[in-house]
Amino acid sequence: MKFKSAAVITFACLFFACSSSKHNSSGLSDLAGTKWQLMYSTEKFGPRSYEIFFKKNGTLQAKHPDETRKSSYIWKQENDKVIMDFNHGYSIYTGKIIDAKTITGEATNKLGVKWTWKAVRRD
Repeated sequence: MKFKSAAVITFACLFFACSSSKHNSSGLSDLAGTKWQLMYSTEKFGPRSYEIFFKKNGTLQAKHPDETRKSSYIWKQENDKVIMDFNHGYSIYTGKIIDAKTITGEATNKLGVKWTWKAVRRD
């Protein structure tokens, strides 16, 4: 009986430790495999909105309205922090996962232009 109790307690501890380590404070475990609508506005271009997909291999699929050629987009997540790199550092988006359906942050490009952005989960 003691063996069964110890096994149940061990399993419970492992289960809760593992499940809590997979989630950040927003309740979202991982962006990999999720689709979002990214929205922002800049003085030069006005409001923009397009879909992004966080691929499991660390690349980002995006349907940016100004892109006419294949581009390099990558992403990284640490807990509730997200970094997206568009075109080898031309634009860098840093953000925080607010909840399972919202990410907000700031972006900057190589020209020194800065703006805020928001992403809303689509899947």
